[in-house]
Amino acid sequence: MTELVGSRSPELTAKMDKATYDADGDGVVDEAAAAPWSGITGKPSTFAPSTHNHDDRYYTESEMNTKLNGKANSSHTHTKDQVGLSKVNNNAIGMGYDGNLWISFS
Repeated sequence: MTELVGSRSPELTAKMDKATYDADGDGVVDEAAAAPWSGITGKPSTFAPSTHNHDDRYYTESEMNTKLNGKANSSHTHTKDQVGLSKVNNNAIGMGYDGNLWISFS
């Protein structure tokens, strides 16, 4: 006799045999993932969101726009003088790795 998945009622014997509906033996009906939405019964007609609030940990869209408008574009640049590096000579003439990373400057 074929083992049944779920209830062992006689009316399910022909419809729910394990070899057909749980071929991999994991206890889950293999074709459940393929059920069409229209074939699911007992589902609510609407899915109202649960009651919740957005406290002061969240920014509003207007607050975020204000913050983002105050940021510099990612394509902007600065000179060495503008960032306090005017006396640094960063003309690298050599660089390598021989177990240690080395850079030689002119």
